[in-house]
Amino acid sequence: MKNHRLRNNLIIIVVIVLAIIVLEALARREVLKESTLPMLLQVSSDRELGWELVPSAEIKGEGVTYNINSKGFRGPEFNAEKAPGGFRVLCIGDSMTFGLGLQDDRTFPARLEQILKKYNPKADVINMSVPGYNTRQELNLFNTRGIGYNPDAVILGYCRNDLVNFQYNPKTGQLLLSTSDIPVNRLGKTVIGIVQNSFIFQWVLGPKWAKRKKDMPPEEVARMELKRAEIIKASWKTNTDRLREFKKICDKNNIDCYFLAFPFKNAIQFSDNDILKKWQEPYREACKDIGIKYLDIFPPYEKLGVKAFVMPDYRVYDDHPSAEAAYAIAKIAGAALVRNHPNISAKKEATKDGKD
Repeated sequence: MKNHRLRNNLIIIVVIVLAIIVLEALARREVLKESTLPMLLQVSSDRELGWELVPSAEIKGEGVTYNINSKGFRGPEFNAEKAPGGFRVLCIGDSMTFGLGLQDDRTFPARLEQILKKYNPKADVINMSVPGYNTRQELNLFNTRGIGYNPDAVILGYCRNDLVNFQYNPKTGQLLLSTSDIPVNRLGKTVIGIVQNSFIFQWVLGPKWAKRKKDMPPEEVARMELKRAEIIKASWKTNTDRLREFKKICDKNNIDCYFLAFPFKNAIQFSDNDILKKWQEPYREACKDIGIKYLDIFPPYEKLGVKAFVMPDYRVYDDHPSAEAAYAIAKIAGAALVRNHPNISAKKEATKDGKD
């Protein structure tokens, strides 16, 4: 009798394990079927970076084609050596600057190049952005590879999650939040790790969180964002130190440096309260203190409203800029570069005089 009961228990355990495996496989297929990240990313040989874009790849997904050149950056091929008389700009950031959801020629670095070529046909803009990177990784990429391209200027794009670290899972191609950044005990970190790595949890809980956010009263969302703004401001010292290092490298190599922070939907939706002001405060103050040129891209976002986002719905959690917002950003950056660099504006003056 005892052996019979043990055998039945073992059968039940095996059935449960097999059911979980089958459900995990089904959930994985559903979660990843629309994702382009598994095809875009690979493990980097540089341990400080963790992951990188797949060189010479053409990835199609969600109605968008992503072309990665042989150097491992988004966009067309370019010469490592800057053209004589040319003007070169590097754009470094995460998926916001990369242009997730936009065609190659609609990203803000691509639109910026189109603008600069009107002043200097030899101008080029290199999009060195990689989805999921934070400022530590971006600084490392700029220092190890970006400087070698001899840029005249560099624009660092910042997203509000750049204070945290992500981990790349090469088996699934997913970027997961590092549990070391979450202020919970060891058991809590273990549970969060399981939830993040389980496609069943992602499949079930993902839609529930989206629905919860849709059903949130505007006042609750506003309070949540104000609280986040205070947390970010308190944690900003980490990024301030990285920005100082960024400016130091730029000064050493005679590179003009710029900084922009991407707005997010809730800040635009509730721009009549303190959210927008509180989110911008640490950025402006740090740039002013360090001596980095701050590009204020919030005004066009406020004008565009929900159309500033690739997913034009305030209830959907996706803050990536739309093609309209990317063009507005490019115009602001282009105006600043033309204003600060004679080797671009000289083209403009020659045109005025009819000597071009």
